[in-house]
Amino acid sequence: MAVKGNARTRHIPHVTQTRGAVNAFNKRQREHEERRELAKPYILTPADVNGKYDAARTLKTTLGGERRPLTADDLAVFRDNIATVARHYQKGLTAQQIINLSEQHDIKRANDFIHYAVPSSASRGTVRFITNASPTSDVKRHYTIVKFLDFQNAVISAEESNKAAGNLGKYGKLAISCDCGRWNFWFRYIATIGGFNAANKEFGFPKIRNPQLMGIACMHILRTLREVQSGSAVKAVVSRMIDSARSDEARQHIAITKAEAQKVARSQAKSVKDVEVRLPGPKPEWDPLRARVKKKWTTDKERKPAKTADKARADALKNLRKLKDLGQLSQADYNKILATLQKQA
Repeated sequence: MAVKGNARTRHIPHVTQTRGAVNAFNKRQREHEERRELAKPYILTPADVNGKYDAARTLKTTLGGERRPLTADDLAVFRDNIATVARHYQKGLTAQQIINLSEQHDIKRANDFIHYAVPSSASRGTVRFITNASPTSDVKRHYTIVKFLDFQNAVISAEESNKAAGNLGKYGKLAISCDCGRWNFWFRYIATIGGFNAANKEFGFPKIRNPQLMGIACMHILRTLREVQSGSAVKAVVSRMIDSARSDEARQHIAITKAEAQKVARSQAKSVKDVEVRLPGPKPEWDPLRARVKKKWTTDKERKPAKTADKARADALKNLRKLKDLGQLSQADYNKILATLQKQA
């Protein structure tokens, strides 16, 4: 259940410590990379996925719903999933598209637990934020990054800076990042191959946490994007970045003071707007919204009754329609995948 009213204000001291926020984010990134280095023998690399995997390593996966040894058939499914993500996400994603393609679980947690996304600094099209953490987290705050990929186009446009900033937040393509575990272990790989990762890249396939490559953003990023879409404070910061770039100032870094951050946080404490899925055209009848066509797991068919296979096929058809309606799948690709699914029926 979401925290209501003044109870939210207890987070304000944690999200307004703008001084040192970049260093804090970098420190968490280094710690993650150190843990990743220790896990290197268990990471599934691009070379592994492309056929050079040595079965003697006996790596595990949860593809199909249970933890078990990795097989050559699994690698083929991984390659298919990777190709789908790379093909449809490389075009770039707006804030609303990222929200639309996120898992319902992450959207709900963003609305229930994450009430703040306060800008901490900005420079040359990239804005850094501080969000509060969830009640179960072992930290008090998280750090997110939003890079406006269309920033230079806004700078050279004839639009007044405030209007250009608003358009960037609503319609501009973005790259994103967060320091949390959900981002690093579930979504950072997807953002890397999809071309919208704003920080350290990840090329190790998430064979345990997210082998189907479902979802796209954590609750901290989702709350941040809600502010990017309509938050007046974010719009003001982006407008300042545009003015700074247009004046060709040598130093274009914008530091948000603690006093400024407190003003933003107090405003957000009064009213938190829900992160909402919004789709073009009539509201679809399917739910929940999925990130992409869910590939049916086809290995070890003896263990899967016909009912499970039918359900997987029905899920794939639903998600196929979702991607097409979102504009992430062309009619030609839709027809091709639909024909394949119908052959499997």
